[in-house]
Amino acid sequence: DADLDNAVAGAMMGNFYSSGQVCSNGTRVFVHESILEEFVHRLVERTNKMRIGDPMDVDIDIGPMAHEDQYNKVLRYIDVGIKEGATLLCGGTRVDNLPDNLKDGYFLSPAIFTNCTDDMTIVKEEIFGMVM
Repeated sequence: DADLDNAVAGAMMGNFYSSGQVCSNGTRVFVHESILEEFVHRLVERTNKMRIGDPMDVDIDIGPMAHEDQYNKVLRYIDVGIKEGATLLCGGTRVDNLPDNLKDGYFLSPAIFTNCTDDMTIVKEEIFGMVM
């Protein structure tokens, strides 16, 4: 009986705030099976519309990773998630379509996984990146 759009917005805020680089990041989202398909559809649709770029620009939703080490760590987690059998629905890749002054930044598209299990590394460990 929750508003589905508000639930999607809350999941996105809980995970993608500060590019996911906070200790209170809400990586796991539990959704009742009766609304799972529609929730995931809306989540992916809205995530794919997020604007990535200069965090000082008020029209931008997502800035870069803090540094190269964290950027590479998040990419490794995404790779591990795929290898362990999770389904990557969107994101998890370097963002290249940026202005020249941002090309050297550590910009990643937010990743959304489904079909995760409790024994997977991406479920058990804190990633500190935009991996839901």
